[in-house]
Amino acid sequence: MILKYTIKQVFGFIVLAENTVAYISEDRLFVIKNQTQLDIKVPSKSRVFYAIDKFLFVSDIENFRTIVYDCEDNFSFSFVNYLSSMPLAIEDRRIDKYVFPNARFKEKGQFLGKLNINDLYNSNITTYPINYGLNGAWLILSEKCFLSHKDGLLACEYFETGLSKWQTDFTEFGTWYDYDGSKRNGSVTRIYRISNEIVVVELSQKGIAGVSAETGEILWQVNKDVEPVEPTLYNGVFYGFAEFYYEIDGVTGKLLRQQSYKEIFAQNNFRDYRLTRPCITEDLIAITSHYDNAILLLDKATLNVIQRIQIEGSKNGLSLTDTPQIHGNSLYQLDGDNTLHIFDIGTVLK
Repeated sequence: MILKYTIKQVFGFIVLAENTVAYISEDRLFVIKNQTQLDIKVPSKSRVFYAIDKFLFVSDIENFRTIVYDCEDNFSFSFVNYLSSMPLAIEDRRIDKYVFPNARFKEKGQFLGKLNINDLYNSNITTYPINYGLNGAWLILSEKCFLSHKDGLLACEYFETGLSKWQTDFTEFGTWYDYDGSKRNGSVTRIYRISNEIVVVELSQKGIAGVSAETGEILWQVNKDVEPVEPTLYNGVFYGFAEFYYEIDGVTGKLLRQQSYKEIFAQNNFRDYRLTRPCITEDLIAITSHYDNAILLLDKATLNVIQRIQIEGSKNGLSLTDTPQIHGNSLYQLDGDNTLHIFDIGTVLK
Protein backbone atom coordinates (compact mmCIF):
# COMPACT_ATOMS: atom_id res chain seq x y z
CA MET A 1 0.00 0.00 0.00
CA ILE A 2 1.30 3.44 -0.91
CA LEU A 3 1.27 6.43 1.45
CA LYS A 4 0.21 9.26 -0.88
CA TYR A 5 0.95 12.08 1.55
CA THR A 6 0.60 13.37 5.10
CA ILE A 7 -0.76 16.72 6.31
CA LYS A 8 0.24 18.14 9.69
CA GLN A 9 -1.76 20.32 12.11
CA VAL A 10 -5.16 19.06 10.95
CA PHE A 11 -7.94 19.88 13.43
CA GLY A 12 -10.70 18.36 11.34
CA PHE A 13 -11.14 17.13 7.78
CA ILE A 14 -13.90 16.28 5.32
CA VAL A 15 -13.60 14.28 2.10
CA LEU A 16 -15.67 16.27 -0.40
CA ALA A 17 -15.10 13.85 -3.30
CA GLU A 18 -12.50 11.32 -4.35
CA ASN A 19 -9.11 13.08 -4.36
CA THR A 20 -10.64 16.23 -2.82
CA VAL A 21 -10.25 16.86 0.90
CA ALA A 22 -10.94 19.96 3.01
CA TYR A 23 -9.29 20.53 6.37
CA ILE A 24 -8.97 23.16 9.08
CA SER A 25 -5.55 24.22 10.38
CA GLU A 26 -5.36 27.13 12.83
CA ASP A 27 -7.17 30.05 11.14
CA ARG A 28 -7.08 28.59 7.64
CA LEU A 29 -9.35 26.40 5.59
CA PHE A 30 -7.44 24.34 3.05
CA VAL A 31 -8.84 22.35 0.14
CA ILE A 32 -6.64 19.87 -1.68
CA LYS A 33 -7.92 18.68 -5.05
CA ASN A 34 -5.80 16.30 -7.11
CA GLN A 35 -2.82 17.32 -4.93
CA THR A 36 -3.31 21.05 -5.72
CA GLN A 37 -3.88 23.09 -2.57
CA LEU A 38 -6.26 26.03 -2.18
CA ASP A 39 -5.69 28.23 0.89
CA ILE A 40 -8.80 30.03 2.22
CA LYS A 41 -8.63 32.60 5.02
CA VAL A 42 -11.46 32.31 7.55
CA PRO A 43 -12.57 35.32 9.65
CA SER A 44 -11.76 33.71 12.99
CA LYS A 45 -10.35 30.47 14.35
CA SER A 46 -12.75 27.58 13.95
CA ARG A 47 -12.49 23.85 14.49
CA VAL A 48 -16.13 23.08 13.61
CA PHE A 49 -17.06 22.49 9.99
CA TYR A 50 -19.15 20.13 7.88
CA ALA A 51 -20.38 19.63 4.32
CA ILE A 52 -23.89 19.36 2.88
CA ASP A 53 -24.20 18.76 -0.85
CA LYS A 54 -22.04 21.38 -2.60
CA PHE A 55 -21.72 23.62 0.46
CA LEU A 56 -19.00 23.68 3.10
CA PHE A 57 -19.99 25.22 6.45
CA VAL A 58 -17.41 26.70 8.85
CA SER A 59 -18.67 27.90 12.24
CA ASP A 60 -17.74 31.43 13.32
CA ILE A 61 -18.78 30.91 16.93
CA GLU A 62 -17.49 34.24 18.25
CA ASN A 63 -19.84 36.14 15.92
CA PHE A 64 -22.83 33.76 16.23
CA ARG A 65 -22.84 32.87 12.53
CA THR A 66 -21.55 30.35 10.01
CA ILE A 67 -19.54 30.96 6.85
CA VAL A 68 -20.92 28.98 3.89
CA TYR A 69 -18.58 28.18 0.99
CA ASP A 70 -19.85 27.05 -2.42
CA CYS A 71 -17.52 24.23 -3.51
CA GLU A 72 -18.73 24.48 -7.12
CA ASP A 73 -18.24 28.25 -7.41
CA ASN A 74 -14.57 28.72 -6.56
CA PHE A 75 -15.42 28.62 -2.85
CA SER A 76 -17.29 31.91 -2.87
CA PHE A 77 -18.85 32.46 0.53
CA SER A 78 -21.77 34.02 2.37
CA PHE A 79 -22.93 34.14 5.99
CA VAL A 80 -25.85 32.57 7.83
CA ASN A 81 -26.52 34.35 11.12
CA TYR A 82 -27.09 32.32 14.30
CA LEU A 83 -26.28 29.01 12.61
CA SER A 84 -23.90 27.38 15.07
CA SER A 85 -23.06 23.78 14.25
CA MET A 86 -24.18 20.37 13.06
CA PRO A 87 -23.40 16.91 14.41
CA LEU A 88 -21.18 14.67 12.34
CA ALA A 89 -24.06 12.48 11.16
CA ILE A 90 -25.54 15.09 8.82
CA GLU A 91 -28.21 12.77 7.43
CA ASP A 92 -29.66 12.40 10.93
CA ARG A 93 -30.56 16.10 10.74
CA ARG A 94 -31.94 16.21 7.19
CA ILE A 95 -35.38 15.73 5.63
CA ASP A 96 -35.40 16.30 1.85
CA LYS A 97 -34.35 19.92 1.17
CA TYR A 98 -34.29 20.94 4.82
CA VAL A 99 -31.53 20.53 7.39
CA PHE A 100 -31.98 21.07 11.11
CA PRO A 101 -28.81 22.54 12.64
CA ASN A 102 -28.10 24.06 16.03
CA ALA A 103 -29.01 27.75 16.20
CA ARG A 104 -27.07 29.69 18.82
CA PHE A 105 -28.12 33.09 20.19
CA LYS A 106 -26.06 35.24 22.55
CA GLU A 107 -28.83 35.85 25.06
CA LYS A 108 -31.25 32.97 24.47
CA GLY A 109 -28.98 29.91 24.21
CA GLN A 110 -29.08 27.08 21.65
CA PHE A 111 -32.18 25.84 19.85
CA LEU A 112 -33.17 23.57 17.00
CA GLY A 113 -33.02 25.42 13.68
CA LYS A 114 -34.34 24.78 10.17
CA LEU A 115 -32.66 25.79 6.91
CA ASN A 116 -33.59 25.32 3.23
CA ILE A 117 -30.43 23.93 1.63
CA ASN A 118 -31.77 24.49 -1.92
CA ASP A 119 -32.22 28.23 -1.36
CA LEU A 120 -29.45 28.92 1.09
CA TYR A 121 -28.68 32.49 0.08
CA ASN A 122 -32.27 33.68 0.39
CA SER A 123 -33.45 31.74 3.41
CA ASN A 124 -33.32 32.76 7.05
CA ILE A 125 -32.88 30.20 9.78
CA THR A 126 -36.15 29.23 11.49
CA THR A 127 -36.02 28.11 15.12
CA TYR A 128 -38.17 25.80 17.22
CA PRO A 129 -38.69 25.81 21.00
CA ILE A 130 -36.38 22.87 21.65
CA ASN A 131 -33.33 23.80 23.69
CA TYR A 132 -30.28 22.05 22.32
CA GLY A 133 -27.94 22.89 25.18
CA LEU A 134 -29.57 20.58 27.73
CA ASN A 135 -29.45 17.36 25.76
CA GLY A 136 -27.19 14.78 24.12
CA ALA A 137 -27.89 12.72 20.97
CA TRP A 138 -30.39 14.00 18.38
CA LEU A 139 -32.32 12.63 15.41
CA ILE A 140 -34.86 14.31 13.11
CA LEU A 141 -37.60 12.14 11.62
CA SER A 142 -40.96 13.07 10.07
CA GLU A 143 -41.38 16.50 11.71
CA LYS A 144 -40.45 15.07 15.09
CA CYS A 145 -37.26 15.40 17.09
CA PHE A 146 -35.79 12.48 19.03
CA LEU A 147 -33.32 13.47 21.69
CA SER A 148 -31.62 11.91 24.69
CA HIS A 149 -31.70 13.79 27.98
CA LYS A 150 -28.79 13.57 30.38
CA ASP A 151 -30.99 11.89 32.99
CA GLY A 152 -31.40 8.74 30.86
CA LEU A 153 -34.64 9.69 29.09
CA LEU A 154 -35.21 9.36 25.36
CA ALA A 155 -37.87 11.84 24.24
CA CYS A 156 -39.84 12.33 21.04
CA GLU A 157 -40.80 16.01 20.78
CA TYR A 158 -42.95 17.99 18.36
CA PHE A 159 -41.20 20.76 16.43
CA GLU A 160 -43.77 23.51 16.83
CA THR A 161 -44.38 23.24 20.57
CA GLY A 162 -41.38 21.42 22.01
CA LEU A 163 -43.83 19.20 23.91
CA SER A 164 -43.13 15.49 24.26
CA LYS A 165 -45.10 12.91 22.32
CA TRP A 166 -43.54 10.25 24.53
CA GLN A 167 -40.58 9.59 26.81
CA THR A 168 -38.82 6.29 27.49
CA ASP A 169 -36.59 5.88 30.53
CA PHE A 170 -33.39 3.92 29.89
CA THR A 171 -31.94 4.49 33.37
CA GLU A 172 -32.69 0.95 34.61
CA PHE A 173 -32.95 -0.76 31.24
CA GLY A 174 -29.43 0.30 30.32
CA THR A 175 -27.84 -0.22 33.75
CA TRP A 176 -24.21 -1.38 33.63
CA TYR A 177 -21.37 -2.01 36.09
CA ASP A 178 -18.02 -0.27 35.96
CA TYR A 179 -14.67 -2.01 36.44
CA ASP A 180 -14.74 -1.21 40.16
CA GLY A 181 -18.14 -2.90 40.51
CA SER A 182 -20.09 0.33 40.90
CA LYS A 183 -23.54 0.49 39.33
CA ARG A 184 -24.04 3.03 36.52
CA ASN A 185 -27.34 4.33 35.19
CA GLY A 186 -28.18 3.68 31.59
CA SER A 187 -28.00 6.47 29.01
CA VAL A 188 -28.57 6.88 25.28
CA THR A 189 -25.35 7.90 23.54
CA ARG A 190 -26.46 7.71 19.88
CA ILE A 191 -29.71 7.54 17.91
CA TYR A 192 -29.90 5.99 14.44
CA ARG A 193 -32.54 6.45 11.74
CA ILE A 194 -33.72 3.11 10.38
CA SER A 195 -37.19 3.88 8.99
CA ASN A 196 -40.17 6.10 9.74
CA GLU A 197 -41.36 3.42 12.16
CA ILE A 198 -38.15 2.44 13.97
CA VAL A 199 -35.18 4.24 15.51
CA VAL A 200 -32.25 2.43 17.08
CA VAL A 201 -30.53 3.74 20.19
CA GLU A 202 -27.02 2.95 21.33
CA LEU A 203 -26.74 2.56 25.09
CA SER A 204 -23.64 3.29 27.12
CA GLN A 205 -21.94 -0.10 27.65
CA LYS A 206 -25.16 -2.02 26.86
CA GLY A 207 -25.35 -2.57 23.11
CA ILE A 208 -28.20 -1.31 20.91
CA ALA A 209 -32.00 -1.40 21.09
CA GLY A 210 -34.81 -0.88 18.57
CA VAL A 211 -37.51 1.61 19.58
CA SER A 212 -40.93 2.32 18.06
CA ALA A 213 -40.89 5.86 16.65
CA GLU A 214 -44.65 6.12 17.27
CA THR A 215 -44.89 4.96 20.90
CA GLY A 216 -41.37 4.73 22.36
CA GLU A 217 -41.83 1.02 23.07
CA ILE A 218 -38.58 -0.95 23.20
CA LEU A 219 -38.94 -3.58 20.47
CA TRP A 220 -35.67 -5.48 20.80
CA GLN A 221 -32.20 -5.30 22.33
CA VAL A 222 -28.80 -6.71 21.44
CA ASN A 223 -26.99 -6.70 24.76
CA LYS A 224 -23.33 -7.70 25.04
CA ASP A 225 -22.48 -7.34 28.75
CA VAL A 226 -18.83 -8.35 28.63
CA GLU A 227 -17.70 -6.34 25.61
CA PRO A 228 -20.37 -3.92 24.39
CA VAL A 229 -20.80 -3.52 20.65
CA GLU A 230 -19.92 -0.02 19.41
CA PRO A 231 -21.19 -0.48 15.89
CA THR A 232 -21.23 1.29 12.56
CA LEU A 233 -24.50 1.48 10.60
CA TYR A 234 -24.19 0.77 6.88
CA ASN A 235 -27.13 0.15 4.55
CA GLY A 236 -29.47 -0.78 7.40
CA VAL A 237 -27.07 -3.23 9.08
CA PHE A 238 -24.97 -2.67 12.21
CA TYR A 239 -21.37 -3.90 12.07
CA GLY A 240 -19.27 -4.23 15.22
CA PHE A 241 -16.39 -6.00 16.93
CA ALA A 242 -16.85 -7.19 20.51
CA GLU A 243 -16.55 -10.76 21.83
CA PHE A 244 -17.17 -11.74 18.20
CA TYR A 245 -17.60 -9.86 14.95
CA TYR A 246 -21.30 -9.08 14.59
CA GLU A 247 -23.69 -8.05 11.82
CA ILE A 248 -27.13 -7.07 13.16
CA ASP A 249 -30.27 -6.21 11.21
CA GLY A 250 -31.33 -2.66 12.07
CA VAL A 251 -35.08 -3.32 11.70
CA THR A 252 -35.49 -6.58 13.61
CA GLY A 253 -32.35 -6.79 15.75
CA LYS A 254 -31.74 -10.24 14.26
CA LEU A 255 -28.14 -11.47 14.39
CA LEU A 256 -27.17 -11.92 10.73
CA ARG A 257 -23.58 -12.99 11.29
CA GLN A 258 -21.33 -13.89 14.20
CA GLN A 259 -17.70 -14.78 13.55
CA SER A 260 -14.51 -15.19 15.58
CA TYR A 261 -11.82 -12.68 14.75
CA LYS A 262 -9.43 -12.39 17.71
CA GLU A 263 -7.05 -15.07 16.41
CA ILE A 264 -6.87 -13.27 13.06
CA PHE A 265 -6.01 -10.01 14.83
CA ALA A 266 -3.37 -11.70 17.03
CA GLN A 267 -1.69 -13.28 14.00
CA ASN A 268 -1.28 -9.78 12.60
CA ASN A 269 0.09 -8.25 15.82
CA PHE A 270 -3.11 -6.25 16.29
CA ARG A 271 -4.76 -6.06 19.70
CA ASP A 272 -8.50 -6.75 19.98
CA TYR A 273 -9.30 -3.91 22.41
CA ARG A 274 -9.15 -0.11 22.36
CA LEU A 275 -10.32 -0.10 18.75
CA THR A 276 -12.18 2.53 16.76
CA ARG A 277 -15.56 1.82 15.28
CA PRO A 278 -15.12 0.04 11.95
CA CYS A 279 -15.28 1.81 8.61
CA ILE A 280 -17.58 -0.23 6.35
CA THR A 281 -17.88 -0.28 2.57
CA GLU A 282 -19.52 -2.76 0.23
CA ASP A 283 -16.46 -5.04 0.24
CA LEU A 284 -14.06 -3.75 2.91
CA ILE A 285 -13.66 -3.13 6.62
CA ALA A 286 -11.03 -0.82 8.10
CA ILE A 287 -10.46 -0.61 11.84
CA THR A 288 -7.80 1.18 13.88
CA SER A 289 -5.94 0.15 17.05
CA HIS A 290 -5.08 2.92 19.51
CA TYR A 291 -2.25 1.01 21.19
CA ASP A 292 -0.71 -0.51 18.06
CA ASN A 293 -0.77 2.70 15.98
CA ALA A 294 -2.04 0.58 13.11
CA ILE A 295 -4.99 -0.03 10.79
CA LEU A 296 -6.26 -3.39 9.58
CA LEU A 297 -7.85 -3.51 6.14
CA LEU A 298 -10.11 -6.59 5.96
CA ASP A 299 -12.12 -8.40 3.33
CA LYS A 300 -15.68 -7.98 4.60
CA ALA A 301 -16.90 -11.33 3.26
CA THR A 302 -14.22 -13.41 4.99
CA LEU A 303 -12.48 -11.14 7.55
CA ASN A 304 -9.19 -12.09 5.91
CA VAL A 305 -6.54 -9.40 6.37
CA ILE A 306 -5.73 -7.58 3.14
CA GLN A 307 -3.03 -5.46 4.78
CA ARG A 308 -1.85 -4.19 8.14
CA ILE A 309 -0.93 -0.50 7.89
CA GLN A 310 1.46 0.93 10.47
CA ILE A 311 1.11 4.65 11.24
CA GLU A 312 4.65 5.89 11.68
CA GLY A 313 5.82 8.77 13.84
CA SER A 314 2.69 9.34 15.95
CA LYS A 315 3.66 10.14 19.55
CA ASN A 316 0.08 10.25 20.86
CA GLY A 317 -1.29 7.13 19.20
CA LEU A 318 -4.56 6.98 17.31
CA SER A 319 -7.70 8.40 18.89
CA LEU A 320 -10.67 6.06 19.38
CA THR A 321 -12.94 8.77 17.98
CA ASP A 322 -11.02 9.10 14.69
CA THR A 323 -12.48 6.22 12.70
CA PRO A 324 -10.62 5.52 9.44
CA GLN A 325 -12.42 6.57 6.27
CA ILE A 326 -12.42 4.99 2.82
CA HIS A 327 -13.41 7.03 -0.24
CA GLY A 328 -12.76 5.45 -3.61
CA ASN A 329 -9.22 4.07 -3.54
CA SER A 330 -8.06 6.35 -0.72
CA LEU A 331 -7.94 5.58 3.00
CA TYR A 332 -7.77 8.48 5.47
CA GLN A 333 -6.56 8.31 9.07
CA LEU A 334 -6.06 11.20 11.49
CA ASP A 335 -3.60 10.44 14.29
CA GLY A 336 -3.25 11.79 17.84
CA ASP A 337 -0.66 14.36 16.73
CA ASN A 338 -3.24 15.90 14.35
CA THR A 339 -1.47 14.50 11.30
CA LEU A 340 -3.69 13.23 8.48
CA HIS A 341 -2.35 10.16 6.65
CA ILE A 342 -3.75 9.41 3.19
CA PHE A 343 -3.08 6.00 1.62
CA ASP A 344 -3.72 4.62 -1.85
CA ILE A 345 -5.38 1.25 -1.28
CA GLY A 346 -5.94 0.58 -4.98
CA THR A 347 -2.63 -1.26 -5.28
CA VAL A 348 -3.64 -3.94 -2.74
CA LEU A 349 -7.15 -4.45 -4.10
CA LYS A 350 -6.16 -5.56 -7.59
